[in-house]
Amino acid sequence: MPAVRIAVGFAVAVVFTVLLVRNVDLREVARAATVISPNVLVASVVLILAGYSVRAWRWQLMLRGAGVGATYRQTAPIFFAAFALNNVLPLRAGDVYRCVSTVRLPDGTIAKSLAALLTERLLDLGALTILLSVLLLFFPAPSLELLSFPIAASLVVGLFLLAVLIVFPVATWQLVEAVLVRGLDRVRIAAKAATWIRVLTAAIKGTLSGHSRLMVIALTVLAWSLELGVFAIVGSVLSGKLPAIGSLYAGVLGTLATLIPGAPGHFGTFDFFAAEGFRYGGLDAEKALAAAVVCHVAVLAPITILGSIHIITDRQTGLNPS
Repeated sequence: MPAVRIAVGFAVAVVFTVLLVRNVDLREVARAATVISPNVLVASVVLILAGYSVRAWRWQLMLRGAGVGATYRQTAPIFFAAFALNNVLPLRAGDVYRCVSTVRLPDGTIAKSLAALLTERLLDLGALTILLSVLLLFFPAPSLELLSFPIAASLVVGLFLLAVLIVFPVATWQLVEAVLVRGLDRVRIAAKAATWIRVLTAAIKGTLSGHSRLMVIALTVLAWSLELGVFAIVGSVLSGKLPAIGSLYAGVLGTLATLIPGAPGHFGTFDFFAAEGFRYGGLDAEKALAAAVVCHVAVLAPITILGSIHIITDRQTGLNPS
């Protein structure tokens, strides 16, 4: 039930927030945060906006591969607005908004929009999985040293399965159909579901069509390089040096923590795991918490503000040539 899920999400946020501030001097946290200059904040905002602009471009290319004839100018406002809604509303409301809004684009359908959304999430998860696997294998965190290899091995297996689903969506569905669906073809609902999933898998295949696949992968690498740069900048200011590994741990762990059901904006969960990453890089508890909070604000604020402006001003004009 939605109400139960929302309640659980907020409860999880509270638990991680309590764990985050436990045994931490909040006055020292505030003092550490004031060390970060306005120039660093501006640079962080620029990196985040650039990263999300690249991700919007990637989404537009995947939609085009799926058969949606829309320009970047048409798709970018939808993309930013969707993330703004996800940051302030529960139950991934922004994802619903994105799918519904895509229908208004030329040749847009729910199946094509969902295909692009799923491919986007799988690519992002794959990129973070690769990076976390490398960190765990070659730069193990002290508290995870004994678990680094099994965790990394599990991540690699999961990445392989994701890659199979992305590269061979139609073949994957045919296998599922042969194992699970066969025998239910006489059931009307099952037959309709099978037809819709075939449309979806065909659209997923289109999102990574041959002529755009390398471009989409390159944009994924560029987008995450820009976003992880924020963690590197903030971490370097608070430590006095460039804590590359700790910053990477902070960015990857904080982002992957958004998979945990939580409150809108992932307050508590993101901050707890990002702070742990900064601590692996050598920051004390107060500076690690300050760095995590500043990075979280840098990630959330500009996208939420820009997306909200699009929601307020956009009256769906210009989405369709007609």
